[in-house]
Parts: sequence; structure tokens; C-alpha cells
Amino acid sequence: MEWIIGRDGDIKINKPGVSREHAKLIKKSDGSFTIEDLNSTNGTFVNGQRIVVRNITLSDQVQLAGTIDIDLRALLRSVLPEDNAELIEKFNNLRDVYDEYNKKKVKIQS
Repeated sequence: MEWIIGRDGDIKINKPGVSREHAKLIKKSDGSFTIEDLNSTNGTFVNGQRIVVRNITLSDQVQLAGTIDIDLRALLRSVLPEDNAELIEKFNNLRDVYDEYNKKKVKIQS
């Protein structure tokens, strides 16, 4: 599944600095998400870094044009059935724990 975020997108955000088709949110078959900037003038940011394309979790901070915060949980609730959004959130939380475990494991090994 894919959704265009922007002034004229599937997910409408009509704010200064947001392009007509600003970014694309992609739900992959494994339930994870990717966000892709669509050559917007003012950029798409994840955790403060301007991106072209990036895998994201519900805990990531996503901004359009560097100033417009996107609440991923609310956004997903608006486009997905409620039960799917809850399952995806749980999956992403588990993935965050697993990723943190792997980071600490590497530090311990080195």
C-alpha cells in the first residue's frame, strides 16, 4: 500500500512549505513502513535528518519542510483499519527492542 502525502495527496496536509506531492508513505508486505521524499522543495526529515528514502517506525519523528510534525500513529489510524494499526505498532515496538538489543550486543562483543 502507498499513500502520497501533500497538499494534493491521498493524505492532505495544506500547510506552508508542503509540496503538492511532498512524500510517499509505503507499507511493505512485512508490515514495516518506508517514507520517500518526492523531490519536495523543503524536504522530508526523519529524526532531524533530511532524507530521500528511509525505513521508519512509529517512534520516529517525521517532519515535512523541517517544521511540520507528522504524528505517524494518528496518520496510520486514519488510513488503516484500527486493528492493523495496533498490530503494526506492536510489531514496530518489538523491532525497536530487537534493534536496541543488537546494538548493545555489538558493543559488548567489541
